[in-house]
Amino acid sequence: MQPPERAANAGRGANLGVELRPKRRIQLLCWALVVFFTACTLACVVGWGILLTTICSSNPRTPVPLTQHVIPYNCHGMTVFMSPLQDALRTWLTPLGLLFMVLGLVTGVMLVLSYAKVRIDVHVDVTDRKTPPAAGR
Repeated sequence: MQPPERAANAGRGANLGVELRPKRRIQLLCWALVVFFTACTLACVVGWGILLTTICSSNPRTPVPLTQHVIPYNCHGMTVFMSPLQDALRTWLTPLGLLFMVLGLVTGVMLVLSYAKVRIDVHVDVTDRKTPPAAGR
């Protein structure tokens, strides 16, 4: 004799019961987050690479207030002037990329754990002693 939930699902030929559908949604969400965080990490690495390869060659060597290239930066012994946007990107692309990398790793671990079929049973025995324990114990 089957429980009522299994009997209802057996008639439809469903191997996955209603209780497993939220788990599947969590797995899909984890996959989407892993892909998103990986793409963001790669975007930070590519942006950092483009910034570093162009900062010495394309920036002026004298301040140009008209284009806001007024922040001095020592580039291999010569001083170039970069814009506030380039300075902010130089400052924040690395920590942002590291943040996305850590979030991607945490999400990846959650994804791996969501596929694991682990069941933990906890059993607690409570005894009520009406007699006091023996002396010395």
